[in-house]
Amino acid sequence: MSILRITYLIAFCCCLFGVSLGQSARSQSQSSTPVDTGSTLNQDELRELWVAHPGPLILDAHNWYPSDVSTAEDGTIRAESLAEVAQMSLRRHVVVGRADVLARRKDVPSLMAVGEGAGLWDFVRTRSDALFKGLSFQQLTADEHELILSVTRTNASVNQAVQDRKDVPLFIKARITILDQGEDRTFFTIPEKDNRQPSIRPSGQAEWMTPKTTTEELPKSLDFGEGRLLSVQQIVAILSGMGYTCRYDARLGEPKVFLKGKFTTTEILEGMREVLDTIPFFVQDRRAIVKDATKTYRELVIKGLMEEGFPQELAERIGDDGRAKFTRAELMNVPIIARRFGPVWQDLTVEESLTGTLMLYADCGEDWVTPMPGGQMWSGHTGILMRIIRPG
Repeated sequence: MSILRITYLIAFCCCLFGVSLGQSARSQSQSSTPVDTGSTLNQDELRELWVAHPGPLILDAHNWYPSDVSTAEDGTIRAESLAEVAQMSLRRHVVVGRADVLARRKDVPSLMAVGEGAGLWDFVRTRSDALFKGLSFQQLTADEHELILSVTRTNASVNQAVQDRKDVPLFIKARITILDQGEDRTFFTIPEKDNRQPSIRPSGQAEWMTPKTTTEELPKSLDFGEGRLLSVQQIVAILSGMGYTCRYDARLGEPKVFLKGKFTTTEILEGMREVLDTIPFFVQDRRAIVKDATKTYRELVIKGLMEEGFPQELAERIGDDGRAKFTRAELMNVPIIARRFGPVWQDLTVEESLTGTLMLYADCGEDWVTPMPGGQMWSGHTGILMRIIRPG
């Protein structure tokens, strides 16, 4: 298994357990090149990812991580479009001469401008009625579409379905957790889909993989070969050595940029101009939203529990933290719980601790798989989204 594939698996696990992707890559990578603290991936990993790109290429690599939708079975980027690669990784694709530039986005959608967690809460609280019934990917607004693309970027099957705007319903569900004999038992009602289909990774020859020629001079100092990961400050130093004076915000000096191939002077100067074009200052007063978040969250949990078959009088005993205690006899009034514990609970007077948690759920019916040697199929991602919602 390649270094990059190992990193993907680590990153996926970290996403599940709340560890930052940057921390994971920096602590777990075994590459021969030391991992730089200013970048999600190191130079060797970036070279492996972009092996199909002939250059010239400029990538704003600071906290950059590709979507699995863009990668082939060998862990290299093989997407049909670099605009797709950019969108999937929160970048914008700009062509400067022969150079492909993946720079940080400036036109951040409103739901993303507040951060993914806060944006997801805004989406859920404003669209809860539709989400309880099932909101198709086809019905998402442009801003909502961008948000869900970001939310699903670690699950290739669902991410591809969102990107293609397939008619897949997105739900909010109440996930029920009961502490039973010292262990959490978690369950919720979801109809299983039969005959799941495999999704195959991209593997074709895209237009951007074809080398581009030029009659202009290609300075030796602007030949970055198979790829180099440099700070903005280091790149400016190279340009200064060529006789160019470059002014930029000094606070942007340390973030890393990945450069590959041979550049003309114009290509690298204009490409770096795009990279250094920063996001405008953004402010949103969220005091009222945060103040009401606990109350709103509890109301949504109660509604979700009632959707799961809880009688209203039981669901409304849930506290602001989604927790409550019920006797087993009371819980026998909930069909999903009665089916699970009815045969094993003997003493119905015992109190059980129950937690209701909001969850975003979707099942695209396809699983992202990678063919392995010998004809075996390795499933990289099940095409099911289960994302816990936090208030505020």
